[in-house]
Amino acid sequence: MQNKNNASGKIIATTLKKIHSLINKYKNEDFLKKYKNEKMFFIIDECHRSQQGEMHENMIKYFYGSYFFGFTGTPIFEKNKLSKNAKTTKELFNKCIHEYRFSNALKDKFVIDYNVEYYIKTKNNSTCKEEVVKKILNSYHDLTQNKKYNALFAVSNIDDLIEYYNIFKNKENEHDFKIATICSEHFNSENEKNDDKREAFKSIKVIFIKILAKKQKINL
Repeated sequence: MQNKNNASGKIIATTLKKIHSLINKYKNEDFLKKYKNEKMFFIIDECHRSQQGEMHENMIKYFYGSYFFGFTGTPIFEKNKLSKNAKTTKELFNKCIHEYRFSNALKDKFVIDYNVEYYIKTKNNSTCKEEVVKKILNSYHDLTQNKKYNALFAVSNIDDLIEYYNIFKNKENEHDFKIATICSEHFNSENEKNDDKREAFKSIKVIFIKILAKKQKINL
């Protein structure tokens, strides 16, 4: 920011945390203060998750003369908010300027359509999950042409994630997969008081680190 006027380009690539640190550290410095009311454009990718906290609010308050554009393929609506206090993407960025939907991408041949083989009519219980895992293990090599292709197994919530992970781990003698999990960065804040979930993820993390260390030939 100090050398912005002397730089050959006028685009700065950075992160939300760096901008927030910049404001906290140099908010009273002349070189930064002169940008407070300047018409700058902030283009934020994957804005559906990263802009929920106070960093986003502080950035908008400080650079009050700027414009903020958010890009996301999975916007947050009322029905899929992670908590009651969370804000929708519309609340954070106001009116949507442009939409490019899945149907548009299909028409333009950028993606292929869903291939739905069947709908599960049973309830989402442990017995059903066991059958789902069994189906995956029995059909994985055929569907992926012996691991030439891969896929993500998506579930609805943290509870399902933990249960499916445990089922796969309990069937280790039936497959040669390395099982890992990934979840929203908001898991910690939303579930920090849930001891069972926290302990479950500690166990998962330890196993993943051991797998990674073995692959990289690192002694723990």
